[in-house]
Amino acid sequence: RHLYKTIENSTSWDNRIVLRDERVIDELFFWNNKIKHYNNRIINEYCIPKTIVYSDASDTGLAALFLKNNDSHISFKSFSDFERGQSSTWRELRAIEFLLSSFKNTLRNKSVLWKTDNFACSLIASKGSSKPKLQKLALNIFSISNAYNITFNAQWVPRKSLEVADRLS
Repeated sequence: RHLYKTIENSTSWDNRIVLRDERVIDELFFWNNKIKHYNNRIINEYCIPKTIVYSDASDTGLAALFLKNNDSHISFKSFSDFERGQSSTWRELRAIEFLLSSFKNTLRNKSVLWKTDNFACSLIASKGSSKPKLQKLALNIFSISNAYNITFNAQWVPRKSLEVADRLS
């Protein structure tokens, strides 16, 4: 995202761009190191997810209700002092990252619909963020999904749809 902003701010294609912003340099190193790995992802036709995860984060912890076929699994964790001090969007993304990492073997090769009541979180988990802390979590979500061939789809839902996960968090 920072590289795009740098290019957009250039006055013409022929201008030399001096890269001083460390975030732009970090993005270039990321793509240099990862492009071969991520460039081989198979594009599948859309299929209706058979696995649904409902997650929520509060001021004190995170929780998820995981539905697969007719089985349900519940997971929750308390936040550390550091995690409690982060924004609500950060905590919601952290919940997805933590729970995706916890369920990665069960979710391997699956199409997953991940429901969250934080609209920004649903977008960032799918597309990334210009905020470094949030982008780091989004990249971790992407990396876990890619490594375990998980087709990850985040969806915003109203809070009332997450009552069980909300109570647990």
